[in-house]
Formats: sequence, structure tokens, C-alpha cells
Amino acid sequence: MNRDELLRKIRACLRLSTSANEHESAAALRQARSLMEKHGISHAEALAGEVSEREAKTARRGEELHGSMNALIRLVERGFRCRSVITCGRGSAITVTFFGTGADAEVAAYAFEVLRRQMDAACKHHIRRIRITKVREARGEAFRRGWVTAVRHLFPGAELAADLVEKLEAYKSVRWSDLREGKSKEVDLKRVPDRDYERGVAAGRAAKLHTGLGGEQQRALEHEP
Repeated sequence: MNRDELLRKIRACLRLSTSANEHESAAALRQARSLMEKHGISHAEALAGEVSEREAKTARRGEELHGSMNALIRLVERGFRCRSVITCGRGSAITVTFFGTGADAEVAAYAFEVLRRQMDAACKHHIRRIRITKVREARGEAFRRGWVTAVRHLFPGAELAADLVEKLEAYKSVRWSDLREGKSKEVDLKRVPDRDYERGVAAGRAAKLHTGLGGEQQRALEHEP
């Protein structure tokens, strides 16, 4: 039995350990623990095996993301039952990796890129006549924050089940052992007109996100202007 087969067997036992039948549950848990101890497999590693990941592009470079982009990532996480990790560095492309069970990570990454492109296009149009770089950045960020606020209705705010949280945290601890806390890029919005945020909200209200099933994976996502 190779390691992948062993992990599948342990996960099957762990699933049975939640059975309403006390004898079946106890026997499955004993077998799972026995296999993990015998082969040196941690509980976290066993749970992490049910999780997959998918990377998405932010179309940004550097070491920090604007608050609006981080907010969009959090919305997608909640909407598709995922967690995420951002990879960045001086002069390098910034990417976000969503991880979840089933097809959740794949759909989350695809949805994020669809919405991010849509948000960026709307923002680019809004600030197209602004020439001063700092002013463009500030007014663009205000617009994007309004846009993200408006698309919250597309993502139900349901809490993740405890067992799913455990799996995601286990995967994170196994996959990334040296993460550091990031922060959003600071932008001074004190002198930005309220209309930038308001126009972002108006543009965001036009966003529509459709999900469906395609074969074994959720694939159908589209935007209707």
C-alpha cells in the first residue's frame, strides 16, 4: 500500500468515526489511530489530504495589495468555502492560492479572476482622465472599495462547518509552515471625493455571478453587464 492509498484509508476511517453507531465509530477511530501511529502520519496530514488548491492572478506586483483587493479575496473565500494564501515579493507578481475541498478551490480561483478583471476594467474607465499618479491611486482605491461593497450580496455569509475549518487549518499547517501576516497597502483617502466610492458602488451593483455544475466540477461563471 503506497502513501496515497494509506491516506485514503485513514480518511475513510476518520469519516466512519463520526457514525451514529457507537461501536462502528469507535472501531473506525481505533483503526485510524493505529494506522497513523504505525506509519508516522499526523492527524493534520490525514485531514489535509481532502483539500486541494488553485492559484489565481491578481494582476499586481510587489509586496502589498490594496485593501479593496484583500476584501475581494475574503468575499470569494466565504462564498466558496475556502481559505487563501497570498504570495508576493519585491518586483514579483502577486498571486492568491485558494484551498478547499471538492471543486471549491477551482471555482473560487476562477470566480476571483472573473470579478477582479471586471472590477479593474470598471476602475480603469472611472479614472481614465486623471493624470496625477497619487490621485489616480487614491481615487481608484475608493472606487474599488465601493465596488467590492456592492458585490457582497453575491456571497452568502454562512459560517464554515467546524469539520471543514479543521481540514483547511490542517492543510494550511502542512502546506505552509512559515507564513507571515501581511498587511494592506496604505492609501490616503482623506481628500478623495465621496462620488468615487459611490460610483464604485453603482458599478458593483451591475455585477452578476452565476455558478453551476459542469460534469463533476462547478465551471459555469459569467458576468452580465
